[in-house]
Amino acid sequence: MICGVFVMGGMWGPRVWMPTFVSITMMVVVGCTLEASEPSMSPISAPEPSPDSLDVLIAVLREAGSVGVLSDETADLLSDLFIEYLITPETGEAEERVKERLSVDQPLDAVIGVLEEATVIGALSDAMSDLLSDLFIEYLIAPATGEAPEEVRGRLSAGWGTMTITNPDGSEITTMEQWSERVNSSHWKRGRSAYSLADFVMNRGGAKVLRERVSSVLSRPVTLDRATPEYGAKFDSHGGSPSKLDLGIFGRVGSESGLFVGVEAKVDEWFGETVCKRYQRAVSYLEENPRSKAAARVRDLLSEYFGETAEPCDSRFSDVRYQLLTSTAGTVAVGKDFSVFYVLVFETDSYDERRGRENRLAYERFIEAAGGRVIALGEGGFDAYEIMVAGKRLVCVYDYFDEWD
Repeated sequence: MICGVFVMGGMWGPRVWMPTFVSITMMVVVGCTLEASEPSMSPISAPEPSPDSLDVLIAVLREAGSVGVLSDETADLLSDLFIEYLITPETGEAEERVKERLSVDQPLDAVIGVLEEATVIGALSDAMSDLLSDLFIEYLIAPATGEAPEEVRGRLSAGWGTMTITNPDGSEITTMEQWSERVNSSHWKRGRSAYSLADFVMNRGGAKVLRERVSSVLSRPVTLDRATPEYGAKFDSHGGSPSKLDLGIFGRVGSESGLFVGVEAKVDEWFGETVCKRYQRAVSYLEENPRSKAAARVRDLLSEYFGETAEPCDSRFSDVRYQLLTSTAGTVAVGKDFSVFYVLVFETDSYDERRGRENRLAYERFIEAAGGRVIALGEGGFDAYEIMVAGKRLVCVYDYFDEWD
């Protein structure tokens, strides 16, 4: 039976034989469809539906897109294939009509939408979903990540990307109320950044969104394991309060490399005062408290993390917002193999566009001063850059989330 036969693992890179891969996928789909249509000689009870099969297939497709082995062109070919062999025979529609009805902006989302409809109308069985998952893992993902197919399959089937929210002592946070206990009460307001971040992560699938974005900019599969709100990331030995990140996320890249994602959430709240103003205040405070380390902290931050030896007000960072330096330094100081600084802007009903634009310009000024290089410019304002901080690569992401999506 064709549906029960699995093809050999790929011997060449996916870009070389992608047309062959699509042809093999077509053979699998056609074989499974024909087999399902053959009359049975004896009645057999239908198996209980398993939503996990489609969920895993979708996770596999998204990872293939994240690691760069499923191009838009191939996604379009797969959409056409699934429409022709799965949906139109069931619905009787013309292929163009189905395409128009299921049309979305992103080719990968189009493939997923087609598969979801095929499942709903009964044209995509659990067995076929499982077989397609195996096919994509064997030919696309495993060669790209260097993992064994069994490792990839186990990771995806286990619901990778599930993130536990914890307090610093390791106790789990499971409710918005528990999260609020980590936040200054004056900042905990619906429509503002602290509340919006908690709602995004706990109620709106935020961990999945972040995992997919980070996987995309790193071009590697990413697992997010645990996160702590108001995470204190210490970046020097001067004492005092460490840099406070709105969320500190620990995870892995691939199966071994450590990952830390420092999240700064905004609606339209400022990034704070400039480096020069912060330094001037710190110098003035020295007159009241000669033991203060605040001025030394600014100078050391610039020299140790950004290689800047000029006085803060004469440096290329003089007009850069100080919070962006402390947050990025704190993210790198955690000391993982991969570091990502993620600014997440929530466009709530309290969002002020003018202030939002000013924040974006302040962030771009920081990237410019730090010598940033563009990694990706995505739709909807999703931008990514890389900079060097303390001699280490830091990926910086600026993203938007519409509360009402």
